[in-house]
Amino acid sequence: MRKQKQFLKRPVFLLLGICFLWCLILPYFILTKVDQRSSSATPDSRLRQNRKVWLETSKAHDVMKIFVAFVDDLLDIVESDDKEDEISEDKYCPLPPLDGFPDCKGKIKWMKDMWQTDPCYSSYGVNGSLCSFLIYLSEIESWCPVLSHRVVPSVSSVTKQPELKHAVVRKHFEGLHQSLHNNTEFLWIKQRIQSMEQIWLEAGQSLSAKNNLTERRAKQILVHPGVLTKEAGLKIADNAFSGGPLGELVQWSDLISALHVLGHHLHLSASIPSLKMFFGIQIGGCPPQHPKIDADLIYTDIIGLRQIQSVLKASWIKYKCIIRVLDSFGTEPDFNHADWAKRYDLKSPFGSLDMFPMQFYTMFPHTPDNTFLGFVVQHQLNQEDDKKLSSTQKKNQALVYGKSATFWQGKESYLDVIHKYLEIHATVDNSTLIPNYVINHGIIKGTDVQTLLRQSKVFVGLSFPYEGPAPLEALANGCAFLNPRLKPPHSRLNTEFFKGKPTIREVTSQHPYAEDIGEP
Repeated sequence: MRKQKQFLKRPVFLLLGICFLWCLILPYFILTKVDQRSSSATPDSRLRQNRKVWLETSKAHDVMKIFVAFVDDLLDIVESDDKEDEISEDKYCPLPPLDGFPDCKGKIKWMKDMWQTDPCYSSYGVNGSLCSFLIYLSEIESWCPVLSHRVVPSVSSVTKQPELKHAVVRKHFEGLHQSLHNNTEFLWIKQRIQSMEQIWLEAGQSLSAKNNLTERRAKQILVHPGVLTKEAGLKIADNAFSGGPLGELVQWSDLISALHVLGHHLHLSASIPSLKMFFGIQIGGCPPQHPKIDADLIYTDIIGLRQIQSVLKASWIKYKCIIRVLDSFGTEPDFNHADWAKRYDLKSPFGSLDMFPMQFYTMFPHTPDNTFLGFVVQHQLNQEDDKKLSSTQKKNQALVYGKSATFWQGKESYLDVIHKYLEIHATVDNSTLIPNYVINHGIIKGTDVQTLLRQSKVFVGLSFPYEGPAPLEALANGCAFLNPRLKPPHSRLNTEFFKGKPTIREVTSQHPYAEDIGEP
């Protein structure tokens, strides 16, 4: 900033010098002009010429007055700039000697004008005072000397990796609840975890009693569900409470619960900025606020993996082996291998990732090439809800599997037959598109769905959605699942839904894994 002002002052002084010389030379030229004309003219013409010259002289004086006013303005500007360069000191925070910090004053001036343009400055304690500017510019950045009364920790102590102790099976969810609360995208996941909290804690204690879990190292684990990010544009988190798909959220909530109970350190991310912050990449005008943590494991999905690749560029390859990808329908090796997929025209927006096939974690055991992660069937509840459900009696009713009214289209004759024998209930987002005889409860919370399942004799499938967790929850509550067969089987060759999926698997019914479940 100082150099720029000095650069601007040079042409100002040069212009002043030219104006000064012009003012000195102007009278000389006028007088010379008078002498030259008077020596060769008659008395009358000489008088007229002199009058004309003196008129020119008066005009020149007016021009000189304008120049003088202009010069005064220039001097005022230079003087005001000098005053601006002078930083008014704070009596509680005197300006330290700036030897060796030539840019400090310029940076303070810049901070004074611009600190409110980026919220990251406020997050570091900048509040508009000189003291806050100096603290930031000396401790967060290095433009100014450190204030004498401030103690700044050494770089090694700031960037030191947190000490990783042995993983201990946890007996509470306190720390996790706070992390989930700070991320609104995890709201539905938080509610499911809270509803199953006691079950998870009891399961952790049971596992600990049966196995020696004391020699495990607590790992630093990044959890980044790309489907929840606003950048993905899917609005999964927004629609979770209004009939949107929940299958992936079920698996994410169960994974997070399991990792927490097992004693690992979780770092939740649901946006590109939070992802950058975790990897220590500068956001906005400020350096990272927290020291970079070296991840031992990264759980994400295919969208999240693409985001990680975009953020880390070529360096993502360093993390490739510790990434685990939640992939509901699975990725077969032919689609995963980029060169092979290109050669045989196996195009897929979710393929060509060149991961090790076992790094893909599925909801159901689709293929031995991938890893079966699964999910928890929510049929065990807390004591209060359990008492409520235990008193629930079976009724001559059926509950339809389909929260979106669009799933019901073309199924009227099928439902008419069921209605002859059973009262039909639903949890649909729009009652106007379903038959009049259906009793619609609207979109309700999980415990109320459990009550309906406990009351119902049949859970009616509509052929879509495929392979969700709900049919297994129905069976766990003693409600038979009516599983529509698909003839011919649905696959990427004949069904729009599967065209982009990196698998050639054929789905023979709405829920193939429910086909082999026998009588209770």
